[in-house]
Amino acid sequence: MIQRYVLSFIIFVFLFSCGGQKTESNSFFVELKKLEYSRDSDIRKWENLFRQASTPEQKAQFVLSVGKTKNDSLFSLLKNLFKTFREDTLLSLSSFSISQIESPQTESFLLSALQQEDLSPGVKNNIIKVLGNCGSDQSISVLRQYLKLNEYHDAAFYSLGLLARKGFFSEEITSSLFDSSNATAPDPAESYFLYYTDINPQNFSQLVRWLTKSDYKSQILLSKKLNKVLQKSSVSVLDSLSQKQLRDYLVSTLNKAEAPWALIMYSIPLTRFYSDSVIISSLEKLSSYPNLHVRIAALKAFSKLAPLKALPLLTQRFSELPETFEKGAVCKIIAEIDRSTAYLLINENLDKGNPFFRKLLLEAIGITRLPLAIRTLHQFLKVNDPILSNGAFLALRESNQIKKSDLQIMINSPNFSNVANIAEWYIQNNKTPEKQTLLKLYKKFNKPDHFELQLSLAELLQKNYPLKKSEIDSLIKFAAHPYLREKIYSLFKQPVKIDRAPLDILPAYLQPDSLIFDDGRLVFELLTTKGSVQIRLFPEYAPLTVKNFIYLAEHGFYKDIYFHRVVPDFVVQTGDPTGTGWGGPGYLIPSEHSPKPFVRGSVGMATAGFDTGGSQFFICYSDQPHLNGNYTVFGKVINGMSVVDQIEVGDQILTIKRVQ
Repeated sequence: MIQRYVLSFIIFVFLFSCGGQKTESNSFFVELKKLEYSRDSDIRKWENLFRQASTPEQKAQFVLSVGKTKNDSLFSLLKNLFKTFREDTLLSLSSFSISQIESPQTESFLLSALQQEDLSPGVKNNIIKVLGNCGSDQSISVLRQYLKLNEYHDAAFYSLGLLARKGFFSEEITSSLFDSSNATAPDPAESYFLYYTDINPQNFSQLVRWLTKSDYKSQILLSKKLNKVLQKSSVSVLDSLSQKQLRDYLVSTLNKAEAPWALIMYSIPLTRFYSDSVIISSLEKLSSYPNLHVRIAALKAFSKLAPLKALPLLTQRFSELPETFEKGAVCKIIAEIDRSTAYLLINENLDKGNPFFRKLLLEAIGITRLPLAIRTLHQFLKVNDPILSNGAFLALRESNQIKKSDLQIMINSPNFSNVANIAEWYIQNNKTPEKQTLLKLYKKFNKPDHFELQLSLAELLQKNYPLKKSEIDSLIKFAAHPYLREKIYSLFKQPVKIDRAPLDILPAYLQPDSLIFDDGRLVFELLTTKGSVQIRLFPEYAPLTVKNFIYLAEHGFYKDIYFHRVVPDFVVQTGDPTGTGWGGPGYLIPSEHSPKPFVRGSVGMATAGFDTGGSQFFICYSDQPHLNGNYTVFGKVINGMSVVDQIEVGDQILTIKRVQ
């Protein structure tokens, strides 16, 4: 079960606490964080500091900090420490930190460590877990051995699922699950593996039979898998019995009041294979379901199966709703059914609501493909609001109506998010602006918040133009951040390598000596337009990220900021002052990856790569094993997840304040 998968990591928390540290240990903590945040590669400095670690807590902090650097120069240090440690906690923590190090020896060392007979089951379990993130197909044969042992079964299947997600999977393991079709349905760990592995069409019917008798966590994963494998197929690939079973299951699930909303949401798309009155009636009822993600999914499915019946309901719903994301989503559904009706509704409302609502209307107007609608989109490319101009560009892209003049408008925009979006478009479409235009834009947008744009521009230059050494030197000189300079050295195969996050670029309030917290629990309340959410912060895992969040919150940075990204059953994201997904606080902070797992309610730092955190953060709707050890988790919702479930794009954080 998922609980068993994460429980052993949770017990580490008491070892990592820097809250209430005694004065004599503060200096050790500060020196450790200086080495960690500067990503120092001098192994002698680390060894000298370790000699000062006099307690298990300090040794645990040390091992975790070494792993957070991801510096392959420190692999030998962690390897030697692993060999000398005897305590299970330190061994488990060492295995996690070794998995974080970007060394070609990482996987082989952990696989060999698994063969040690004196390791406890708890340590072996933790090694198995981390292999999913740092392993390759080399790990599969070893993990296969642990599938047969109950105490390692869940960890092995989750790791195999993570490996399959990266493209490494074993047909033999998949086949063995289907060979035991008469056994009990797959548990969540096995279902997680099945979701990411390749499945033969002849086994699709078995997925349906499992779906009807699994627990709800497995049902969510199996429903997602069925949606994926049947996306380009007809229901006829299922045998007649499983077709009936799927239909009966859908009717039961859609009408089950106690079913989790995510399960209903992933069941709804499967109704596309059944157009009977019972299914249609169920979808119509779900259009008034309490959760907005279910409502929108139900309206989409309803409109596909019964467009003429759905249209009056949709237009009435549009007239009743306030100018929110949901109303915009309804308009997009109307546009798929009746272009003229949608166009009239859009024209009447295009000057109303917040930018996210109006952006959805622009996307809807693109769906109509009417000449007047396309003309409107071209006009909106020129507006000053980047949310709207980006929305217009997205709509033109989706409707294949982009002109050369549109590209020029976007590439010459004074707003960096517009330029960033068009740079991504050029990369995706294997096209490029002129060389001098790229060089000019690279120099123009050179703040830390712009590093993603600069990287895209550098990639376009590297792929399409020969650069002189002086031009490469200029790219390095104007790079927005040391992290980007390192990327450019690598991109253009330059021999010099520099540290990613030196301390001198961090604001004063984020220096290591400012990261000592008091004994109290850090609980903050986010008052949103949907209600109150309380979050407990974890300085024991991510002191710098926590301090950064507190500083920004207490200085009003998050006031009235939008939730700009909502992915049902994944995350809801906020913290960008521009609302485009490209903005931040004007600086970047180092990542602080830890063994703390991402579960429902976890709060994580949104990044575009290692050491690129800032102000954007997300809250998980559900357990997300693939994020474990790959993003910084710095808090968890302890009250108000029902509010989080209702958040939609365009909702806002009104205030953030400490309550404990």
